[in-house]
Amino acid sequence: MKLFARELGQGSPIVILHGLYGSSDSWFTVGRMLAKKYRVILVDLRNHGKSSFSPLHTYEVMSNDLLELFNRFNLSEARLVGHSMGGKVAMHFTYQNPTRVASLVVVDILPYNYFNQEQGVGEVKQHAKIISSLLVLNPEQAESRDELDKKLAKTLPNKALRRFLLKNVKRNDVGRFEWQLNVPVIGKSIEQLMGAVLPVGGAVPITVNTLFIKGQNSSYVFNEGISQLKQLFMNFEVKTIPNAGHWLHTENPEAMIKEMLQFWNFQS
Repeated sequence: MKLFARELGQGSPIVILHGLYGSSDSWFTVGRMLAKKYRVILVDLRNHGKSSFSPLHTYEVMSNDLLELFNRFNLSEARLVGHSMGGKVAMHFTYQNPTRVASLVVVDILPYNYFNQEQGVGEVKQHAKIISSLLVLNPEQAESRDELDKKLAKTLPNKALRRFLLKNVKRNDVGRFEWQLNVPVIGKSIEQLMGAVLPVGGAVPITVNTLFIKGQNSSYVFNEGISQLKQLFMNFEVKTIPNAGHWLHTENPEAMIKEMLQFWNFQS
């Protein structure tokens, strides 16, 4: 699939992949800050944003989509950043195409199957609740965003989460609201999306220098999982961003960018 992407700045390329329910818009502020020094490519993954909808939503096909983008943008090599679902795409892509990735930054996610992790129970339940709430929401029948927000509030009390989710609702050419998120396919794919992306046991570890960044208040990156990373990555480090949860790129972007720049400066 040919993915939608937007470019900012000039210099050495960085490709940024958003998380589930996100889009390139989610990382625009971070991208604009990084564009002072780098060429930043913000991507809409399939079934999100301005990229096409598809009945397939696996890490294999999303990795293939990313390879098409690398070739289309003439990227022989690039720094790769991925958040949550995008982080899993980035790890899968790096495992399959190590020579195309100069360095890897994985934001608040681990490569494991969260259904099989005791620490992942909360995340699995949260996604199930989000999907069920979005499936019964009919944007095309709404007259205003406030109307949609009030409907979502019945099952999702977190206002910041609702605001983030409703960024996927846009007006079409006739002025009606519509999804820029393929909710039914995402719902059917959630078990696969929460699954593992790297083979465990007997696999050749990723040699690309990797930085894992976790939010201090997030439970997606847990100590037991960190201790197992050495089986999958030859060279990695883990940094924690204070005063931030899973969406740390909006909660504390300055601290996150500082860690990334220090990582890249050390690698260069």
